[in-house]
Amino acid sequence: MLGRSYVFRYLRHCFLARNTKGYGVHSPFLFDFTQSVILEKEPFYCFDSIEHLRRKLWIDSRNVPADGRDNSSGKNKTVGYIARNCIKSKKYAQLLFRTATYLKARNILELGTSLGITTCYLAAASSTAECITMEQNPVLLAVARNNFHMLGLENIRIVEGNIDDLLPLIISQTSSLDLVFMDAEHTEKSVMYYFEQCLQKKHNESVFVVDGIHRSDEMRRAWREIRLHKEVTATIDLFEMGFVFFNKYLGKKNYRMRF
Repeated sequence: MLGRSYVFRYLRHCFLARNTKGYGVHSPFLFDFTQSVILEKEPFYCFDSIEHLRRKLWIDSRNVPADGRDNSSGKNKTVGYIARNCIKSKKYAQLLFRTATYLKARNILELGTSLGITTCYLAAASSTAECITMEQNPVLLAVARNNFHMLGLENIRIVEGNIDDLLPLIISQTSSLDLVFMDAEHTEKSVMYYFEQCLQKKHNESVFVVDGIHRSDEMRRAWREIRLHKEVTATIDLFEMGFVFFNKYLGKKNYRMRF
């Protein structure tokens, strides 16, 4: 459970978020990204079917054994509990869809499939994109596979197993990465490992999205390391997620925004 300190950090973030709605964003690209992706609220054709599937998962009583990752309390949970409490909310999942659409992403990598709801949004952005998703929990993957089948999404490549062990192989088989969503282990060591591995296939227009950047002291340290990394130009801090840009024409700056 996230405690009072997390709430305090969120309130502080809201107070300091002076770039909301693009105010103070001098880069034309980032201003357009803010307007077209972050602030856009128009529904897309696929949203209803994915959210209908999410609601079905809310009442799913199948048991999921704990896998020992940082987001696990060590106790088994039901699919319904995970769907209600542990996966990205509708507004953030749809934000990922808009990001993939805006970037015209063709090579998408997701670290941490869980029940596959965010995977569905990422893959639905374009039928011609390849969306690789990695997950080590076989029970979660069984649910996710069924979800992909129900929605008829055929452009998803599932990689089952330990992400730390398999990520170098996946990176070596990938020509480039347009969009990366990091939502596996929320620890400083793991996030920086994912980041450094994925850097090998980033390009000027790549965007990495890091989940839970204020969830803990470890994650705040990781987010600071990423912001200061020599390959990174601009970043956008939405509190729950951080967006990382590598475009050499952007100035080195971190923008805080309310979302």
